[in-house]
Amino acid sequence: MNKKYYLSVILSMAFLLSACTESSMVEDVNRTRDLFSNRVDGEGSDKKPNNDSKKDNMQKGDSKVGESYSWLNSELTEQIKAPSGADLFEATIINSVDGDTLDVAITNDKEYRIRLILVNTPESKGKYKDKPQPYALEAYEFTKNLLVPGQKVWIEKGVEEFDKYDRLLAYVWLDNVVLNEEIETKDGDIVLVGEKLGMKSLNELLLREGLAQVAIYPPNTQYVDDFEAIQKQSKKNKKGMWNE
Repeated sequence: MNKKYYLSVILSMAFLLSACTESSMVEDVNRTRDLFSNRVDGEGSDKKPNNDSKKDNMQKGDSKVGESYSWLNSELTEQIKAPSGADLFEATIINSVDGDTLDVAITNDKEYRIRLILVNTPESKGKYKDKPQPYALEAYEFTKNLLVPGQKVWIEKGVEEFDKYDRLLAYVWLDNVVLNEEIETKDGDIVLVGEKLGMKSLNELLLREGLAQVAIYPPNTQYVDDFEAIQKQSKKNKKGMWNE
């Protein structure tokens, strides 16, 4: 029996045990401080975000000075599904390896290394260790700071489940994501405004921030149209690697 067979057994067990048992809010929004030149250290960031629409809170003369993401592990009472309709299974974060690679534990503490589907972040490992590609370290820090060891995430595996390195190919979904933006008002005050994004994948968030590019490897092409649209918007906004 091979590794893929064992994964199928583990997934079946995960679906039966998928209800989250405890909520944990990622409250320290500063941990995903922007690493780009147009963001700030975030003094005064102990303010709680206002979760109204940012458009309703922005006034003429106000300007954005920083942003970060937070998200909530909700207490789910039934099996949830991905936007594609695919079943999701629960996993626990062990650690982040780089921007698009992480280690997780699934049911019974079986460990898997996950490679994010449809995205590719700049390289900082191997031959790039001494000279990381531009935005490689920013991508790694973004993933590491967003995914705290011990947190629960939801995994949507690819049609092709493993790559040649035996990494599980997947989308990693986060519950109740909020985009927190620091706004400097025309009066000079700093306010924190939260925009509710809902359930989002780490794959997508990396694209939104310009820390990854769309990378297409059939048959794992779910969400390709959405991801290409997100990348187009990221380029338009000159986010991350597109701010050159």
